[in-house]
Amino acid sequence: MKPYLNYKDVSYLLHVSEKTAYDSIRILQQRPGNDGIKWCETEEYQFLSKTMNKRYLIPSSIFIRAFPSTASEVKKMGIKKATDT
Repeated sequence: MKPYLNYKDVSYLLHVSEKTAYDSIRILQQRPGNDGIKWCETEEYQFLSKTMNKRYLIPSSIFIRAFPSTASEVKKMGIKKATDT
């Protein structure tokens, strides 16, 4: 399973346009997690967005919690090789 989903993954899983996928990720980033902290406020997100310029990522676990019907498809997604990025 991929640790993070990008807008292309979300677009594929939800069968929506890329714009809708971006909007969905932004909404999920604002939701508080189990610990009460929003994903966009975590150090992990800050690191990914600033040092790697990856603002539109959402952890697979957060996505599955929001869209449980996609769990089997998310789990089938493999981890990309470093050379594929």
